[in-house]
Amino acid sequence: MRSLVARRSVVAYGPSAGAGRRRLTVRYVQAPTDPNAELEAAMRAAKERNAPGANSKPAIIAESEDLKAKFAKIQAEVSSYRALSVENGKLEEELARLRRENEELSQKVANQQAEVAKAVEEAAGPLQQQLQELSSHLANSQGQLERLGEAVEAAEADKQAATKSLQEENKQLLLALAAAAKRVGDTLFPAGSLPKGLEISTLVEGRVDLAALAAEQEAAASAAAAAAAAAAAAAAAAAPAKPPPETALSRFLGFVSFVSYHVVGALLLYYAASILRGAPPALTLEFGLGCVVVSTLFGWARAAAKGLPALGRPAAA
Repeated sequence: MRSLVARRSVVAYGPSAGAGRRRLTVRYVQAPTDPNAELEAAMRAAKERNAPGANSKPAIIAESEDLKAKFAKIQAEVSSYRALSVENGKLEEELARLRRENEELSQKVANQQAEVAKAVEEAAGPLQQQLQELSSHLANSQGQLERLGEAVEAAEADKQAATKSLQEENKQLLLALAAAAKRVGDTLFPAGSLPKGLEISTLVEGRVDLAALAAEQEAAASAAAAAAAAAAAAAAAAAPAKPPPETALSRFLGFVSFVSYHVVGALLLYYAASILRGAPPALTLEFGLGCVVVSTLFGWARAAAKGLPALGRPAAA
């Protein structure tokens, strides 16, 4: 802090100016910041005032008192400045310490941020890779589901078509079995050949209404029925008026034929049930040929037992 110090100088005029006339000049100079320099400046000013020839008037005394007061004020300001300088030094040291701590904390924060970023990168790398793998697996699963859906739809369509085809085949097989059973019965036991009180009935069971299917083929079978009626009439005309009396062999063959008919019917039912279950016997051709042979042989045997020509009777339908 700089202050102004009053410095007085006395200038004496020559004789022409008059005896005892003086001129008081007060000059203000800029005091140095050093208190000792200010003190020396004040002492020099006091010496100049106390120099020989100086006037000790009351105005000068008042001016001196004023200068003392200003000097005391300057000393107080210097003391305050010193205290402020000390406090300022402490604050500057504290500020420097805080700056150093701030720099250290900033460095620590930067290091921690770098470590956190590195840890996040290390932790997120495998997770990102797993996420990509899961995304690819999900896409593959969706594609597989779509393909499975298409395959299921195609399988359902094939299943429906196969079911319809099997139903049609079952209908045809049941009709064929019913017709075959009827022909077997007619072949083994012609009309009027069974003993009194015995009847032969044929039953073919399945999941298809045979009556409805038979009604559908009734029109087609009308021509066959007319031909069969004509053949029966011709056979009746060729047959003797009275059948020959039955012998023991004829009765035995009739009983064997009855039992064989039931056995053949049971085998036919087993064959039909196997077809409906989807597992027909392997010997299909052999089974059918055996049924035809048995029916034919028994027809010929019964005809021979009754004394009729074997080839004159219809052996098989």
